[in-house]
Order: sequence, then structure tokens, then C-alpha cells
Amino acid sequence: MPYAVCQGMQGGYMPNNVWHFRTKKEAQDCAVEWANESRDSGYDVTGSARSGFYEILDPDGGPYHLGFYVEISEISEEDFAPDME
Repeated sequence: MPYAVCQGMQGGYMPNNVWHFRTKKEAQDCAVEWANESRDSGYDVTGSARSGFYEILDPDGGPYHLGFYVEISEISEEDFAPDME
């Protein structure tokens, strides 16, 4: 079963990035990489690859900063686009 990793701003906005992967392990590796890069840049990161969701918040963003997310989703074979790998 293929997977998609979506990254974007929270609050119902369209994702900024979407990547497709053949395996869950590849999708989890992508999500972990985003989370680690965000942590290294000083963002507060919660969540895990196992849960399939990360929340990324700017510690200086104030009360109106929505934050970002990275989400792993299972997709159908018909929705899988190899060029998005």
C-alpha cells in the first residue's frame, strides 16, 4: 500500500508539499527528516513517525501562530503518482 507525506500550515490550508512513497518505512523516514530539520532550526516539535503526525510550532510565534504539520497517510494505488516520489 502506498503512502503520502504531507507538510504544510495547520488550520485547514492546502499542504505546501506532498511526497508519495511505496512503503511506510520510506514515508516515516521522510517525516522524521522534516521533524529533525525543524528541531535543528529551533522549532518545538511534538509527535512521532509511529503516530504518523508531527506538530511543528515556532516558540516565538505568539498566540496567533498556527504552526505546521507533517502527516503520513495511506493512499490508494490509483492515487499513487510515481513522479511524486
